[in-house]
Amino acid sequence: MPGRLSFQVVQDRPLIEVEVKPSLSFQQVFASNAPHLVPFTKQLFLVDTGASFCVIDESLVANWRLPKNNPVIVGSGTQISAAGWRYDLSLKLRDSQGGCWIHNLVPVATVQPGHFGAEVFTGIIGMDILKQAVFNLDGPSGSCSLTW
Repeated sequence: MPGRLSFQVVQDRPLIEVEVKPSLSFQQVFASNAPHLVPFTKQLFLVDTGASFCVIDESLVANWRLPKNNPVIVGSGTQISAAGWRYDLSLKLRDSQGGCWIHNLVPVATVQPGHFGAEVFTGIIGMDILKQAVFNLDGPSGSCSLTW
């Protein structure tokens, strides 16, 4: 059955709420060891068709002590390329109507804390996820949707 998320353009940018957790295999490790809590964070991410892959501010996941995968260089907009790591994360994209789209294993690149500056978002949903959906942007109404 196809799914759909609806969200808004905020400050001229398509932003969506994303719940970030370690990948499923690491969620099981956290759940089976004291204090038996799986870490998570809810953040606004920019939906960016110009980004090859998902990116997150490293400060949001650094204290989870997940294994760092491959080092990565992220070229981000007008800023100089930033060096970071890839972490295996679970991303749950959410809309205000209670809909969600879950990706249990996404290799997400990190950028240094503060890389996004004063922006309202702390991560980017890139084409690694977006290529699995149809992205609609209605400029005049400021509404967006993802359908998969």
